[in-house]
Amino acid sequence: MSLVNILLCIGFYAALLICTSLHRRQINSPAERRTFAILWVGTGSVAFVSNILLAKLGIMEPMPAVYNGLHTALWIGFGFPYMWFGTRDAPIWKVFVIFLITSFIVKYAEFHLFGTWEGDGFLGMGSGMFWYVLGWSTVDGFLPFAMSLGVKLLGRFVPGMALN
Repeated sequence: MSLVNILLCIGFYAALLICTSLHRRQINSPAERRTFAILWVGTGSVAFVSNILLAKLGIMEPMPAVYNGLHTALWIGFGFPYMWFGTRDAPIWKVFVIFLITSFIVKYAEFHLFGTWEGDGFLGMGSGMFWYVLGWSTVDGFLPFAMSLGVKLLGRFVPGMALN
């Protein structure tokens, strides 16, 4: 994993977030900023630990720790909450598709930069890397709904969160 590849990956994440920011929504209010920060730390941390545990269980291919940290802190931790804020008023099907497709694109970019996401099928469905990437991207398509549920639950205990 070279520094150039890491910088290219970060640049790719930034470019994809620019594409997904066409909604022109901004995270302005203190409640939105607090919610974003909580989602960034919470989603990134849960994803980091989940990737390690899923690899130990043999469900997911193991990732190097540096790459897992980069992927979960910047893409899942920062990028997903950013997209979540931009899609909160969108129809459910559209939110699912946006998260699935952006995740699919990111996984292919990460594959070419780092050689990751080389699993053979997804939970017994299909064979080869395409099905592995599509399967995990589909899981990512459901994450905004888990984030919404998490925000509603946390909103009961953490004051000043944006709940809608």
